[in-house]
This record gives sequence, C-alpha cells and structure tokens, in this order.
Amino acid sequence: MNLEERIEQLEKQKEILKTSIRNFQKNRSLDTMDEVGYRELQEKNKKLQERIDELDNSLSIALEVNESHQRYNGKLQTRLTEVEEDNKKLAIQIQDLTKSKKPF
Repeated sequence: MNLEERIEQLEKQKEILKTSIRNFQKNRSLDTMDEVGYRELQEKNKKLQERIDELDNSLSIALEVNESHQRYNGKLQTRLTEVEEDNKKLAIQIQDLTKSKKPF
C-alpha cells in the first residue's frame, strides 16, 4: 500500500468514526437512559474520540512523510537530469578523442 492510499484509508476511518459517534448519540435519548447506559455511552464516546485523535496523528505523520518524499524525489530527478547531461557530454568528448586519434 502506498502512502497516498494509506492517507485515504485513514481519512475514511476518521469519517466513519465521526459518523458512528453522531449516530450513537442520536439513537439514544439521554433523558430515558439509566446511569449505567449513560456511563457506557460516555466510555464509548471517549474511545471513539481517542481513535479519531490517533487517526489525525497518523494522517499528519503520513502527510509529512509524503511531502518529504516528494521533495527528495524532486532532488533525485534534478540530479538524474544532471547526470544524463554529463553523460551525453562525456560521450561527445570520447567521440571527439577517438576521431582525433585515428590515423589518416
């Protein structure tokens, strides 16, 4: 799985968890909940919020890594172009030297 796919996956998980929290809160009336049910809801909500924080953190790290890799790849591409140009120049120099050493 590449970095962009992982980022997408984390964003989707984050949205699913947010939706789950909203749905869970809508589906239960706080007025009719007994104390145990209310505590369970609070605990589940806390765990979901913690998971969202984890996903946010993972997403931030993945985005930073992605940005770093893009910069590095740009530098590598620049260097590759320089090496290719140097290679062409050297090939021309070798041809010129070979031609100048041929007997007439």
